[in-house]
Amino acid sequence: LYYPSAKDVYVKVGLKDGTILRVPSTYLYGNGIDKNLTSYTPSAVEGLYGVTREDIVMVEVPLGIETIDGRDGIDGAKVGVFYQNAFLEEIILPQSIKTIRKYAFSEMPKLKRVTGLEHISDTIENDAFRQTDSSVFDMDHIVLNAKTIGANSFRNVRMKTLTFGKNVDTINDYAFALDQSLTTKLVEIFVEENTTLNRAKLSEISGAFSRIGSGHQFGTNNIVF
Repeated sequence: LYYPSAKDVYVKVGLKDGTILRVPSTYLYGNGIDKNLTSYTPSAVEGLYGVTREDIVMVEVPLGIETIDGRDGIDGAKVGVFYQNAFLEEIILPQSIKTIRKYAFSEMPKLKRVTGLEHISDTIENDAFRQTDSSVFDMDHIVLNAKTIGANSFRNVRMKTLTFGKNVDTINDYAFALDQSLTTKLVEIFVEENTTLNRAKLSEISGAFSRIGSGHQFGTNNIVF
């Protein structure tokens, strides 16, 4: 049996049959909240609730976590808990989140929704949300406030509109690129209350979209200040 402790924060875990579980965080994430999520094991839910990992389609990252690990190096010596997850459809990020590491949410073929992207305040590293042409996912609108958005960080993530908030300072090449087999759905980019991403840096913003699928070029005339 598991007995909740005083340190527990209850987080939501969604199952594919529509059931929403409230899971004690110290059980789900180990003894205390691990800020790097290195001890996260969906099998813990299986042991406690009698469900399989394949049943878990939504996970809420608990408040207090600041960094989500990804994959280190070509060989993936250190692999984050969400990397190449074949079952999750939705991730909910907390207001405390600061950094998403390389490949943290990469190659997740069933991912449909990431809530709380606007809470990422510091860095979205290279390839953080990168998908393949077979794991591409679509979002209607994305709002980003991270200071640095890494190269290929949202590659093969399609969106209709995109907003850069006031904290965004650097957007690296191919951050929002699509493979040639994909067709863009992007209509407009908004830059709101931001003194750094001004018209003088349009070339930098444009570089992030220099490969936008099927040979299309995303012009700077689509950016609204």
